[in-house]
Amino acid sequence: MALITKIEKQKKNIRRYSIFLDEEYSFSVSEDTLIKHRLAKGMIIDKKELEQILELEDMNLCKNYGLKLLGQRARSEYEIKDKMLKKGYNEKSVQEAIRYLKEYKYINDEEYAKCYIKDRVNIKKLGYNRVKRELYQKNIDNTVIEDTLNEVFNKEDEYERALELAERKRSTSYKNDDPQAAYRKLGGFLQRKGYSFDIIIKVLNKVLKQQ
Repeated sequence: MALITKIEKQKKNIRRYSIFLDEEYSFSVSEDTLIKHRLAKGMIIDKKELEQILELEDMNLCKNYGLKLLGQRARSEYEIKDKMLKKGYNEKSVQEAIRYLKEYKYINDEEYAKCYIKDRVNIKKLGYNRVKRELYQKNIDNTVIEDTLNEVFNKEDEYERALELAERKRSTSYKNDDPQAAYRKLGGFLQRKGYSFDIIIKVLNKVLKQQ
């Protein structure tokens, strides 16, 4: 058993409170936890109550950390969970935080995958193979990846994107290379961008025939 002898609002974060048990600082809580457990000076708490308070506080901090991460940029469920665990939150808190974030649509791997594909295709001009590989590396569910790629990725435009990249590269970085060297370098460049063998060959034949 312990007696709450003082509750003090923190100076750097006015929504957090320092809790003193038996005249000594013990832990800090958010305003939500303070209200939910009706913590007040003179209150006596036992070990079980203290564990419940600290567990709830850890969950709240974990949720807020997840919201902070998502406020910086969109992330997959796996990315958020991985960062939470590395931050030191326990598995139970992480699971509850993820459940909360998914319930309120802060995390949605389907929507995340759609936006990711569009960005990587429209901005980075990546090919199907590269985008698919990157999504797998983010540990998004295989079914979600396949379904989203089929819905969002326009393979008919892939050749035109690869051709645009190759023509630009040939006229800049490889403008002084002979056809054989340009063929090899452009092929490697397009492969790293994630384009298929068939598209690469078609593009190379088109670009180098123009020389």
